[in-house]
Amino acid sequence: MPERALDPQSAICSAIGLLRAHSRGCDSIETRRLLIHTERWLVWMLRCEEGEDLPVPAELAG
Repeated sequence: MPERALDPQSAICSAIGLLRAHSRGCDSIETRRLLIHTERWLVWMLRCEEGEDLPVPAELAG
């Protein structure tokens, strides 16, 4: 995971934490899926921005 995503003082860490907490506690299956997808996309984008050469995961491509 990117450094910024692990720093509890960063806005990115806070955003990922809020998304994760909300998605895990959401009653709507469709909303939960969307939030988990958004969380994965955000982490993937951060990793790419930090210099990792990553292919686009199939679940994020569509």
